[in-house]
Amino acid sequence: MTVVKLLLSENLYELRELQNDIVDLKNKCKNILQRIPIHLSFIVDIIDGSNEYNTILFRKEHEQFEDEISRFIDTVKVVRKTVISMTKDVLENDKSKYIWKFN
Repeated sequence: MTVVKLLLSENLYELRELQNDIVDLKNKCKNILQRIPIHLSFIVDIIDGSNEYNTILFRKEHEQFEDEISRFIDTVKVVRKTVISMTKDVLENDKSKYIWKFN
């Protein structure tokens, strides 16, 4: 029900942008989740010493991976805040209509 109210009361362009952001986040999340097991296997190989994987190269890749995860988390926070704000605005507008109706 809130989705319909959101569609009626908010700018459709903003909702489409938000939807695109959520789809992008979903794809980034899938990418990160696919890379984690590979990354962990490299860590295990380095610890075991069974792989001749270049540790300097791994450290650079690890740093980039951490940065990517940090950017993902920051983006999720912004999108979540936007969704909550938009939903709150709709609910507050709806609440005020009911207050006027009953007074």
